This record gives sequence, structure tokens and C-alpha cells, in this order.
Amino acid sequence: MVDDGADLEPLMNRFLRAVSFGQGEQPAYGELHELFIDGAKLIKNGGERPEICGVAEFIRPRQQLVARGAISTQFVRTPGGWRIGSMAWDDERPGLELPARDHA
Repeated sequence: MVDDGADLEPLMNRFLRAVSFGQGEQPAYGELHELFIDGAKLIKNGGERPEICGVAEFIRPRQQLVARGAISTQFVRTPGGWRIGSMAWDDERPGLELPARDHA
């Protein structure tokens, strides 16, 4: 029996390391291209209408401005292993505050 969780956890961890960062640091957005399937959709669902883009279009504006947010992902098993097929997120803003991080 295949343990998909054992394959998905490292993929999600790589994704989170690529988009997470400490104060004064920059995320490693360049690593995202190898984590997503070709044609993957990234969906920002925080405004009146969802904003849908590809990986490159996701990276470009975020290299200028980085915000804290919540993410939901969909995974696809490919012949080369698990990849991310789509991602939806929303940035923290007034009216949508995320719980404080535990920095233990």
C-alpha cells in the first residue's frame, strides 16, 4: 500500500520553506517552479473576484511585497512524483487576521 502522506508532507514542507521567511529575510520563490505541475493555477480568493494566475505570475508581484496569509493546496500525482496542481490563498488584512504564530 502506498503512503501518500509520506510523499505529500515533504512536498508541502518544501513549498512552505519557499514562501516562508523571517523578518529581514526573503522567501525562496525561485524554488516554486519545480513544485507545481505545468499549467498549475494559483488562486487568490480575498477580493470581490478570485485572482487566478500561474506560478510565474504569482512570484513576480510578491518579490516586491510579501504578506502573511492562509493557503490551501491541491496535489496531483505525476509520473515524476507528487506536485501541486492548484493553490488558493488569502492575505491577512483588516477584517481577516490570522492567529498569532507560536515562535517556540
